[in-house]
Amino acid sequence: MKQFKKKIMGLLLLIYMIAAIFILALLNFSYVQNNKNSISRILNMKFQIVSDQNGNKQEEVPKEQERISGARSEKVTVTEQKEDSYVKKSYLVAKAEDGTLYVKNMLPDTGFSEEEIIETAEKFLETKKTSGSYENYQFEISVHKGELLIAFADITSLKMEEQKYFIFSLLVAFVLGILWIYPAWKITGKIVAPLEEANRLQKEFVLFAGHELKTPVTVMKASLDMLEREGIHSKYLDYAAEENEKMRKLVIELLDYSKMEYQEEKSFRESVNFSQCIEGISLEFEAMAFEKAVILITDIQQNLVIDGNKEMLERMAETLLENAIRHTEAGKEVKIVLKKDEKKVRLSMENQGEAIPEEERRRLFEKFYHDSNPEEGHYGLGLAIAQSIAAKHHTEITVISENGWNCFIIDFPFFYRK
Repeated sequence: MKQFKKKIMGLLLLIYMIAAIFILALLNFSYVQNNKNSISRILNMKFQIVSDQNGNKQEEVPKEQERISGARSEKVTVTEQKEDSYVKKSYLVAKAEDGTLYVKNMLPDTGFSEEEIIETAEKFLETKKTSGSYENYQFEISVHKGELLIAFADITSLKMEEQKYFIFSLLVAFVLGILWIYPAWKITGKIVAPLEEANRLQKEFVLFAGHELKTPVTVMKASLDMLEREGIHSKYLDYAAEENEKMRKLVIELLDYSKMEYQEEKSFRESVNFSQCIEGISLEFEAMAFEKAVILITDIQQNLVIDGNKEMLERMAETLLENAIRHTEAGKEVKIVLKKDEKKVRLSMENQGEAIPEEERRRLFEKFYHDSNPEEGHYGLGLAIAQSIAAKHHTEITVISENGWNCFIIDFPFFYRK
């Protein structure tokens, strides 16, 4: 459930990130386009002024600025004020009949000489474009009454403003993202709450059902044992005893699974010599392997210590080893390998046998799942319990099936600390 909650939280944060990127891109694109349009208006006004002059002498600079301002409405906006500041940074160059360029309507105090302005205009002609941006300039080229005109403006400061706007919008998005974490967490809680409640009720039902079944099963077993001691024999009593034993095992597995679900993680904080645990378990299962004529091979590196719950880790290893032996034919091998790999301690239970289909591998650890060759007396809880124990230790059991071997692998951090 915690993993599901993290996924929901991650999804909400991802949605915010996508929305923020889209809005940031839209706002910055709009801002840049507005700036380009403002400069374009200034350049077109210069063309219009030349057209209005109709070949007369160039007007004085104040007159030109007056014409540009007069082309707008009397109400001055912030954008118009910005445009006024770029009038002084705009230039108009014409091409004479002999092909030479000259400056028209030269503004005072521009910071550029006439030669520099003409040299810059020549670069725009080389682009073969009628409008666009070049280095730190925006330009437009047009023909008015047979005369080629090149209007351009210095947009260096405008680019700096755009960069500042972009950085500011990023900071705003970052701050809003931090503020979004809390409501996202609350929304996640509301989404997951019904599922958590259903999961809690399911756990309680399994726990209570297990305890309620334990008493009658125990009483029935005691009664059947008493009848046997009294010399009463019947095939029907044998059937009853056999089914009672199955039920007893199921109840034990249900209670064990409930215990895993309710186990507090703080109880894991103990150092466990995992090497000794696995050696002890391998010795316990030698008899089972001998009975099935299975060859049991161990490769255990000494003194590998991890943090965890010893009882749980032993239960997990026992389940995996029993499962490996049960699914191995006589004369074939089962390997128990425990090694330290870099910063990990790897436990591997391997057995020779038929390959486990991929679909089956995905479902092996589901509660009450039986494989394609179910054995009598097993209810599909063992591997689910083993995976639950692995999850409590912040790891998982993975299954690899290749080259005639089925491998159940678990990796633990060496000297694990939460």
